[in-house]
Amino acid sequence: MPKRLFLALILLVAAPLVLLGWLSASHYRSQTSLARQRIDELMQSQLADFELPVASVFDDYEDALQDTPSSINAISQFDRTVPAIRTSMIVDRRGNLLYPPPPIMTSGDEAMLYRALPAIIESRPPMGGDDNAKSKAKANYATSSAVSSAWQVWFLDEGMQLIYWQRSPDGKSDVGTLLERSRWIADLAAALPDHVNVPATATSSRRSSYPSDSFVKLESLRPTLAKGFVGLVDERQQMIYRWGDRSQRRPRPIASRNLPPPLSAWRFELHDDDPIPTAGLISTLAPLAGVGVVLLALGGYVLTSVRRRMKQAQDRVSFASQVSHELRTPLTNIRLYAELAESDLKKLPSGDVRESLAKRLGVIDCESHRLGRLVSGVLEVIRDGRQARPPRLALANPNDVIEQALTQFSPSFAGLEIDIDSQLETDREVMIDSDLVEMILVNLFSNVEKYAASGRYLGVHSRFDNDNLVIDVSDRGPGIAARHRRMIFEPFARLDDSTTAPSGTGIGLTIARRLALRHDGSLNYVNRDRGATFRLSIPISRTSS
Repeated sequence: MPKRLFLALILLVAAPLVLLGWLSASHYRSQTSLARQRIDELMQSQLADFELPVASVFDDYEDALQDTPSSINAISQFDRTVPAIRTSMIVDRRGNLLYPPPPIMTSGDEAMLYRALPAIIESRPPMGGDDNAKSKAKANYATSSAVSSAWQVWFLDEGMQLIYWQRSPDGKSDVGTLLERSRWIADLAAALPDHVNVPATATSSRRSSYPSDSFVKLESLRPTLAKGFVGLVDERQQMIYRWGDRSQRRPRPIASRNLPPPLSAWRFELHDDDPIPTAGLISTLAPLAGVGVVLLALGGYVLTSVRRRMKQAQDRVSFASQVSHELRTPLTNIRLYAELAESDLKKLPSGDVRESLAKRLGVIDCESHRLGRLVSGVLEVIRDGRQARPPRLALANPNDVIEQALTQFSPSFAGLEIDIDSQLETDREVMIDSDLVEMILVNLFSNVEKYAASGRYLGVHSRFDNDNLVIDVSDRGPGIAARHRRMIFEPFARLDDSTTAPSGTGIGLTIARRLALRHDGSLNYVNRDRGATFRLSIPISRTSS
């Protein structure tokens, strides 16, 4: 298989596959991105519903802590009776710690907590009637209707701590209540559900906002989510509670949502299998492989057909070449015996018989020359340019070459009443290949004989132009239309293929131009007002003075 055809076949198969794969991947990415956006909206809606029990827990804590006493004696008793309270703090308006007193032991959890109290008090949320305190209090989670209470988050070694601050009734102090971490975590777990359900509002209220032809149907997510679980993750990225699927499998989280303050460092995670199917390598490559096989088969069929046509064309060219070469021998014999017959005819006495035989021998000689030109033309067309012989330069007079070519057409031109106007200004010997020049002129004269005889004129003008021999061949026939001038030198190009058109193969001008190029010259059409003119230019730099 030729390398170029093989590369063309590979390109024919690879280019559509690459384009199809790119379009498929782009479409899949866009659809997947849209589906994930819609799924995330649905998951966020579901996780938002789980915030309600969390809010109710802290609402209950606020209601219970509203009765916290502000006196030192009463608050000590209050701490011992409420299990959810770890310790309470009373701070005056200047920030001085009034309660609790220092612990008896200088080590342990209580001592460590007491050492952290100054920093906790320093960073407590502002309260009071000023605008700064009001805006800051409203920014906290589940604040009371007044601006005199707010939640504070603090971090100790055991984890995040929650402190509820409120202004005393007399306005002289602030009372802070540090909740027991294990207790409020247990209350949160008790308030959260123990199984996963997709709330009806998560789909029905949003169903109208999604098109019916969405990549992932929302209704199909119900059974999928029921197999997963929701986890409550703390500030240390530890899942402290989960509900839903109780198996040991750990699918990756498909959605997460942070809780509002004061638990903004915590989040809900929804764990489940990815509801969007992932296209595997085999499922992605299988359609492309099928298309590749079809394209490869189609390319193989086209390549086989092209090779078959090329083989047929080569066989025809080879046959034409062999036949043309075989015709040269009988043509040579015909010309030889025609010349012998003409010499024998001169020995016969004059009369009608002799004149009749002379005319017939003249026709034989003329037709043999024309057949010889056709054979040479066929060989010139089918010959590979790399196998064409170089010009055989020799001293020759261009006038003699032109006149010799005109002599071959004298009988036919006379019969067609074509006047020959020759203006030859090249009467000196130059280095040219006279055979090539003669073949070029013979093809040009033949075209005048076939296609421009109606003009009854043939003009041949030769001259030297610097180091070039220039020969113009003109006629006064119908000429060549502008739209056809680009194709007249193409092989087998005929401007008129009708049944009434003159016979011909359409290779005369092709042969003439190839011969001119072989002589390092050129043959071009020259625009004239009437008829057609062809200009032959051949370099003659090596001349004889």
